[in-house]
Amino acid sequence: MQRRPWTFWNYYGLSCLIVFMTIFVTISFITYTNGPAVVLADSVFPDAAKDVFPVRNLKLIQANPVVFDDDVSYGWSIDTWKSSAISSVQGAQGNALHITSSEAWGGVQFETRAPLASGTAVTLNVYAPTAPNALILEINDKKGKSLGRFPLFWYAPNHILATSTWTRVTIPIQHANTTFKNVGSISVVTSTTTDAYIDDVAFVSTELSWPRYVPPPDQYYVPLAITGSTTLPYTADFKKLWRSLYGKFIVTDDVRVGPILSETGSQGSMAVYTDGGSFTDYRATARLKWGTTESFGLVARFVDENNYVSCNYSELYSMVSMFAVRNGESTQLGDTPELARTSFYDRDILRENSIEVVGNKVSCFMDGERVLSITVPGISPRGTTGISTWTRYSDALPHVIKSFTVTEI
Repeated sequence: MQRRPWTFWNYYGLSCLIVFMTIFVTISFITYTNGPAVVLADSVFPDAAKDVFPVRNLKLIQANPVVFDDDVSYGWSIDTWKSSAISSVQGAQGNALHITSSEAWGGVQFETRAPLASGTAVTLNVYAPTAPNALILEINDKKGKSLGRFPLFWYAPNHILATSTWTRVTIPIQHANTTFKNVGSISVVTSTTTDAYIDDVAFVSTELSWPRYVPPPDQYYVPLAITGSTTLPYTADFKKLWRSLYGKFIVTDDVRVGPILSETGSQGSMAVYTDGGSFTDYRATARLKWGTTESFGLVARFVDENNYVSCNYSELYSMVSMFAVRNGESTQLGDTPELARTSFYDRDILRENSIEVVGNKVSCFMDGERVLSITVPGISPRGTTGISTWTRYSDALPHVIKSFTVTEI
C-alpha cells in the first residue's frame, strides 16, 4: 500500500511537538539544577524602608544552620521588642547586629518555620561595650515557649565576658533539656537597659562539655516576674511592662496588633501586663477589630502561665467560653449558646470585649452585655490581666487592638 505524502499540517504538528518538548526539558533541567532549596509558598516580604532586615519567612525544606552572618540568613525571620536592631560595623568583626534595649528584658528573636537538620549547640560572637553580664540567650520551642535562659558570661572562656571585646560563646542545646528538632527560635535578651553587638550566630555540632548554669540561691531568676505597683484605673501602653510569653505580639505606633503564631498544628499566643499582680476585683476591656484566629481571649487573675482564668471569644463557633487553668491543667467551665455571627465581628467595626472578676465570680462581656457568668471556687484572689489567641491555621489574620483598659469594681 502506498504511503500518503505529508501535508503542511503534518509538518506543523511535528514542529509544535518539538518546541513543546524543548521547553519542557529546559524547565525541568533548570528546576533540577537549582535544587529544592526554597519553596516560595507563604513568603512574606515587608516594606524594606521600614525594616532594616526583611523578614525571610520562607517555607524551607531545611533550615539554614547559620542564623546571622552579617545579615539574616534566608529562612530565618528577625523580630524585636523593647529594643532596636540595626546592621552596624564594629571593629575587625565587620558587619554585626547592634542591639539597643530601651527597657529591661528587651531583645531580639530569630525564628524559622523549617526544621533544623542537626546541631548540638548554639554559638555566637558577642561584643558588649557595657553590662556584659546582662546578656542572656533564650531557647524557644516551635510554639514560641521558652525552654530556658542562659547567661552568656557563663559560657564564655573562664566564665568571663569582657567588655568591649569580641568573645565567642557556645551554649549546648542539651542544657535546655531538648534537641535541635524541637527548637523553633532563639532570642538574645538583656536583663537591663544596655546595648551589644552579635554576629556569626549559628547552630553547630560540637563535642563541647560545659557545666549547666544554675542560678545562685539568692538570685530571683524567673522567666517572668509579676510585680504589683500599678493602681487602677489603668490604660495600657503596650510598649511598657507588657510581656509576650509565647507567640507573636506586635506593637506599632498607632495600633496594637493581637498576637498570633504561624506554624503547623496547634498555634497559640499569650501576652500579659507584668505590673498588675496586685489587681483584685476589676474589669479588663479590649476594643478591637476582629482578625481570623479561631479564638481571642481575655485573661484575668493571672499569677503565672499555669494559673489564671480566661474568657475566649470564638467567631468560628459563634460562642464565648470560659476556662480556668490551675497548676497547668486547663478546664472548660462553660460556654454560651450559639450566638449570632454578627455579634462577633465586622472587619470595619470596633468591638468591645471584657472580662470581669469579683471575688470568685467571673463574667464575660460583649459590647457591654454580660453573656456568661460563672462562680469559680479556688481561683487566686489577685492577679494581673492579659490577652491570648488560638488557631490551627497558619494564615490567620491578627486582631487589631485599639485600646485596653482595666477599671476597679
